[in-house]
Amino acid sequence: MPNDAIAMAGHLPASPCSASPANPRQGISRPWAFVRGWALAPCLILGAYAAPAAGGEQRYPSQPIKLVTPAAPGGATDVFARKFANKLEGVLGVSIHIENKGGAGGTIGTADVVRAPADGYTLLMGTTGTNVINPLTMQVPFDPRKDLRPIAVVGLVPFCLEVYPGLGVHTVQQFIDLVKKHPNEYSYATNGPAGFVHLTTLMFASQAGLQMTAVPYKGGTLMVQDLITGRVPIYFNVLNGAIALHKSGQARILAVTGARRSRAMPDLPTVAESGLPGFESETAFILSAPAQTPQGVIDKLVAATRTVVADTAFQKDLDDMAVQPVLDSDPDKAAQFIRGEFVKWQAVVASVQRDGS
Repeated sequence: MPNDAIAMAGHLPASPCSASPANPRQGISRPWAFVRGWALAPCLILGAYAAPAAGGEQRYPSQPIKLVTPAAPGGATDVFARKFANKLEGVLGVSIHIENKGGAGGTIGTADVVRAPADGYTLLMGTTGTNVINPLTMQVPFDPRKDLRPIAVVGLVPFCLEVYPGLGVHTVQQFIDLVKKHPNEYSYATNGPAGFVHLTTLMFASQAGLQMTAVPYKGGTLMVQDLITGRVPIYFNVLNGAIALHKSGQARILAVTGARRSRAMPDLPTVAESGLPGFESETAFILSAPAQTPQGVIDKLVAATRTVVADTAFQKDLDDMAVQPVLDSDPDKAAQFIRGEFVKWQAVVASVQRDGS
């Protein structure tokens, strides 16, 4: 273990999904800041919808659509949104403008869509982070299960268990056996106690019965640098960021964390089939609209999204990004997915609060 390895400690209080303030930036904590007093009440993701203006649904879309990506330009969410928008323009016959609104872990951009007119002309390309993890770990001025209406889960991005080759392990079981023999001697890279990487690692460690030491980083570049030198030999990396390292021999992927093998690397097993049944961690790209968007508009967007996802050229783009397309998603399936993710990750966050991981 490196000398400057830092064991993550302390409680991780989370936040309720609070009522929306008038100012969309009020009530948004800084990234990875937490508040105490979490009390998650069950709530329905689909509520009553306002009746559309006469003829509005039939004419939709009749003007450009704004697709908000709650992330900076050039990142994975932005790139995915732009590829999706390029195809969606051809299906709907109107231009689609990408608006990048990062900040507060994506909460600012998400809040703006929550407060936008529910007319189908402002949409959100969110992720599991913005739609699930943030509400569980940050004080946010909305509840995405009530204030957003999911249209579809468009794609799924798995993580992978990536290790320094010098560990001498080639399978998940070999890795588990090695780490179990040396409790807390092996360190792993993490993006902070509320980050997807950290929560995924904790879920893995819990299911495998491992004790490891967390080393926090501010960005993925530094994580990769220390991984390939062996300074921090364990990293649950996003798959599309790990493939080149794996192929070059600088790092080794033992398994992917998705529910199924990746189309980009079909020879890699999943963690679930490698000894931890039921293990699954992947971030989703979720297309959503403000909650009161009319049903007719939602129906048109669902049909258009399915046409885009079924396009072979778009699927090739996703393969290049190691993104698994979701061919049959709709509002009900997307809502069910989000509810399941809330349950799964709330349990992990609760364990952090309880154990101070």
